[in-house]
Amino acid sequence: MKKFITSSWIIVLLSLPVASFGFRIGGCAAPFLTIGGGTRALALGGAYSAFAEGTEAIYWNPAGIAKLHNIGADFVYANLFPGSGISVNNIAITVPAGDGTIGVSAVSLLSGDMLYQPDIVETSIPVYFSANSFAIGVSYARRMTDKFNSGVTFKIVNQYAYNTSVSAPGWACDVGGTYNTKINTLKLGFVNFSDLRFGFMIQNFGPDIAFSGQRLRFYYTYDDTMQSSDIPAIWLPTKDPLPLSFQFGIAVNTLNTKDYKITLMSDLVNVLDQPTTFGFGMEASMSNKYFARVGYTGKNNIWDGNTEETLIGRVIERFKEGYTVGFGIINKVAGTRDITVDYTYQSHKYLNGIHRMGVGFSL
Repeated sequence: MKKFITSSWIIVLLSLPVASFGFRIGGCAAPFLTIGGGTRALALGGAYSAFAEGTEAIYWNPAGIAKLHNIGADFVYANLFPGSGISVNNIAITVPAGDGTIGVSAVSLLSGDMLYQPDIVETSIPVYFSANSFAIGVSYARRMTDKFNSGVTFKIVNQYAYNTSVSAPGWACDVGGTYNTKINTLKLGFVNFSDLRFGFMIQNFGPDIAFSGQRLRFYYTYDDTMQSSDIPAIWLPTKDPLPLSFQFGIAVNTLNTKDYKITLMSDLVNVLDQPTTFGFGMEASMSNKYFARVGYTGKNNIWDGNTEETLIGRVIERFKEGYTVGFGIINKVAGTRDITVDYTYQSHKYLNGIHRMGVGFSL
């Protein structure tokens, strides 16, 4: 298994330069793959590649599930932009297996019903359709050394329009790693840093995909007396690349006592068809039962050269556009080791904010 994971890293890294030639803004297929799963990571601004732990790490860095010792499950629901009818659902299950951990996960983006044929004539019957996207993955992670963990995910991806027989199936792989320096104390000024961690993740590596289906076939009518019947034809869809991404992060504790803990984390994310973004997050916990989280996600152009605007003003304005907050509670319930309830709120510049609720447990 160690050779398999090492080989996977080499193949993906060598293929990155080739894949990058397909870059164009908004030019990737299956964009739902960049939304992310779970609640905790999103509350931390997506800065989760190094901090990855728990069952929901499977969405952000499968290496994070290598540290699990019990069966775990995580369920998340989010109504994207209330009133739009769009929802995101996540489910993940992890099971320890020998020296590693096996996990299965599913992510869905559901559009809800959309009008396909407007009711213009009183006798007409409106027809509705929905555009749905799914990704189902199988993951494996293990401890490679006492400091380094590695993990891989293979997932089946599909986008389809219900009631139209049009779909775009495909597959993709994720490969990730975490490294814990296990530094007990690193004092900088008045702050003591500990448990310095690094993480890296390559996500959505796979072949280009395109839509296909019966609805792409039609008959071309040509107004010519020499033509006795309509000509069968087909729309030729264009293949588009998956949103291949590379993410690198760092996490460190600034306070770590028996009852209180504060962790800071930051990630840099490069997605094939998007500008480079960065994320910052902070999690504070009390007695390892109560958690408060805050995060920010932004582009790499905080300063756009506007001399009439101060840098601090620009930072505040950007923060209003991309901040996230959340909380979590862990408690023991009969029949479980722990049950977790998490909530996350994501702001949005133009639309309503996004509320996410998640429930998880371990046995």
